[in-house]
Amino acid sequence: MKLTKWILVILLPIQLVFVKWCKSNTDWVEIYYSTNVYPKISSGLRYLLGKIPFSIGDIIYVIILFLIIRGLIKTIKNPKKLFVQNAIKFLSLVSFVYLIFQHALCNFCYSTSPIF
Repeated sequence: MKLTKWILVILLPIQLVFVKWCKSNTDWVEIYYSTNVYPKISSGLRYLLGKIPFSIGDIIYVIILFLIIRGLIKTIKNPKKLFVQNAIKFLSLVSFVYLIFQHALCNFCYSTSPIF
């Protein structure tokens, strides 16, 4: 098993704790993320993906769904041999997707303090 998959699996609970912390510290998210980090990410993504007439996120969802279904089929065909390998692959995929969509994209903006 590759080291990167193990690192991603280990990072998953750390990411969950960090997101929980950010949701309880809305001032930090408001000061640092919303005003400094997010505008740079948003303008970079708009520059890279703005000319594409379809949603890249939808394509990523389809690919991830395909990988999950393929892994489940492989596990069902040979459950004892591949269960641990597929579990590690699945958890590393979940960790990677969570990292991309929660940290790198805009989901921290939902943790800001409300206007009213």
